Amino acid sequence: MKFLRARQDIAPIKAGLLGCSEGGWVGTIAARSGPSIAFVIMSSGAEVSPYDETIYWTRRNLCALGVSGSVTEQAVAATIRIWDYYRKVANGSDGSATESHATRDSVINSLRDFQRYRP
Repeated sequence: MKFLRARQDIAPIKAGLLGCSEGGWVGTIAARSGPSIAFVIMSSGAEVSPYDETIYWTRRNLCALGVSGSVTEQAVAATIRIWDYYRKVANGSDGSATESHATRDSVINSLRDFQRYRP
């Protein structure tokens, strides 16, 4: 956006984004950051968030592989913990360094405890 706004042949208040597939998600997330993005065009973007999409496909793929419901839900819970951790880090609300490390260690431990499916 800085590059576009710096160009003399582009009206800075009319600059926007074009995102294809997951780029549509990223474009809408970027547009929430402020009024400097005039529009977002999504091409083949999903109507659900990346988070919802990840949870859906985690569940769907494990079920398709014949993984038991309890192990599938354990995988979904681990996925949710990972997303929650990265959201906190991305938003800068991960607390003190000690708290951040404790949260990270909790995510790592949940992955260590996860029962890997073996056919």
